[in-house]
Amino acid sequence: MKKLSVFLCIVSLYANVSAQTGNVGIGTSVPATKLDIVSGETTNNTVVNASGSINDFLQFNIQNTSIGNQAQSGYSATADNGSKITSFAWMGINNSTFSFPTPYNIGGPNDVSYVGSGQDMYIANANNSKSIIFSTGIATTPYFAERMRITNLGNIGIGTSAPAYMLDVAGTGHYTGLLTIGAITLPNTDGAASQVLTTNGSGSVSWQSVFNSSGWSLTGNSGTSPGTNFIGTNDNQSLVFKANNIQAGKIDLPLNNVSLGYQSALAITTGTNNTFMGYQSGYANISGGSNTGVGSIALNATTTGSNNTGIGMGALGNNTTGSNNTSVGSGALRHNTTAAANTAIGTSALTTNTTGSSNSALGAYSLQNNTTGSNNTAHGYSSLSANTTGAGNTADGAGSVQATTTGSNNTGLGNGALQLNTTGSNNTGSGAFTLQYNTTGTYNTATGYTALGSSTTGGYNVALGNAAGNTNTTGSNNTFLGSNADASSAALTNATAIGYNAKVAASNAIILGGTGSYAVNVGIGTSNPGNFLEVNSGTGGASGLRLKQLPSGGVLFVSSSSDVTENNSNFYFDNTNYRLGITAGTTPNSTLQVGGSFATAVSTKTTSYTAGSSDHTILCNSTGGAMSIGLPSPSGATGRIYVIKKISSDANAVTIGTYYSASTIDGASTYTITSQYSSVELTTDGTSWYILASH
Repeated sequence: MKKLSVFLCIVSLYANVSAQTGNVGIGTSVPATKLDIVSGETTNNTVVNASGSINDFLQFNIQNTSIGNQAQSGYSATADNGSKITSFAWMGINNSTFSFPTPYNIGGPNDVSYVGSGQDMYIANANNSKSIIFSTGIATTPYFAERMRITNLGNIGIGTSAPAYMLDVAGTGHYTGLLTIGAITLPNTDGAASQVLTTNGSGSVSWQSVFNSSGWSLTGNSGTSPGTNFIGTNDNQSLVFKANNIQAGKIDLPLNNVSLGYQSALAITTGTNNTFMGYQSGYANISGGSNTGVGSIALNATTTGSNNTGIGMGALGNNTTGSNNTSVGSGALRHNTTAAANTAIGTSALTTNTTGSSNSALGAYSLQNNTTGSNNTAHGYSSLSANTTGAGNTADGAGSVQATTTGSNNTGLGNGALQLNTTGSNNTGSGAFTLQYNTTGTYNTATGYTALGSSTTGGYNVALGNAAGNTNTTGSNNTFLGSNADASSAALTNATAIGYNAKVAASNAIILGGTGSYAVNVGIGTSNPGNFLEVNSGTGGASGLRLKQLPSGGVLFVSSSSDVTENNSNFYFDNTNYRLGITAGTTPNSTLQVGGSFATAVSTKTTSYTAGSSDHTILCNSTGGAMSIGLPSPSGATGRIYVIKKISSDANAVTIGTYYSASTIDGASTYTITSQYSSVELTTDGTSWYILASH
């Protein structure tokens, strides 16, 4: 009681107590709260100081016993311009019934909070060698466990008391918001299966499939853009693909080589501009350049050869130093080693060629067995397939020049052309099965289906036309021109048949056209001959036909044996004086000299008749009555002679007149014969008729 009295005396000296409210004011006469302390302007930093000594916690205790939903207990600090809702700092605890969250009230029942309603909130440790430590309680000693620490260096440790980095987390973590690290913001959702985080290079990070980010999916990709998505490098370095940790592909930037295939182009050191695709394609290439090999072991052995192209399994597989070769097809040019400038297209084309150069083979098995032969060309299945060393051969057509082994400079164009030729050289067959059976014959030329198709050993034959010369087998130096132009036997020499179905049956003979319905007219200087032989020189007075070695003055005629012949002793023409002699020697003295008798036309008439150009002597029998003989117009008949004679004994007259023209007979219009055996001989100058003799 004594202590209380002393306290009250002290209070009465320094404080004011409101009798109405019971508020105590220190430094104020109007206390607004139960204890209202106003220090005023002072030089002392401490307004209230409380101290004591106890082996336990010593505290200021504030307890709000209200059970209202806004009840809290705590300590508050207010700025000079603050109030209970602005510019204050609050540390306290919510009552057990609290449920009134506001912008400055947080938490739930019995939650402890530190709330500021000023500007920035600072939590700091003024000791520059110590940390700020965040702990939570545990059930066992020491009853608190450190959870986070901010060291004096600014490192933040979660789960560790010695963080070595700005953020050092010991243990697993989980983050649901957006996390920004530097300029990169990480997504806060999980990606799909097999996706990875990728950045666009501008700070945007997102989940992408392996392909859409920086890789390719093992199960396929979608959403690609050819302009931005690719497999490769971004620097000037080669791109290598491996299988079983062995090179299986390479894009070689320094040397401009491209390879794809297990162990392909494995040895290249200096070779440039090569392309190899397939298992061990270009495997041994070292310095060879501009080669292309596509197919398993294509160009496998090439080391220094250049400008080769091999497409197909084993194409140019054994080539080493050969250059400028082209091979397309499985096994094409497979065994070529050093030969150059060969072209093989087709399965096994030129497959055994080793050193033969400048060969071209197009078609499966074409030039298949060629080894050293050069300058051969084969086009078609199995063409020139047996050739080994023959050179300069050309075959175009399936099986053409198929059996040739050593023969050279042969040309076979067409299916089966020169098919069985073995050693024959310098033959040309153009057309299916031309010279098909020729084996050793040389210098033959055949054009047309099966032309010279049966010829075997004959040489220097020429056949042009379908089946031309097809009968010939061993004959030589023959010529057959025309479809089915042929020989009648198999071994003629120097025989010629010209024209459709023309047949020559003897050596050293020329036949023009066939016989019977196949016979032809031959025109020289005319496009429409009307005879077997018609010659038109195109110059008047000249036949254009000259027969050499005939005797001077000889005239051609057909003999009794149907031969055209001449005999200048009995039939002679003097070309100088234009005189013809018949059995008159070689010097006819007149335009026509006959060394013997000659005959003219004689006819007997019993009725009136008009003389024609084929008449000469007309015998008139007028027994049946008077009759007349008319003379033709003298125009166009100059020099013609008629002899007219009455042979009957009757008294009927025979009157000769110019009934068909305005001409006269010795100036008269008629001439009459009345006596038996009287006659008259007449001629004309082309205008009138004249009597030469009368009897």
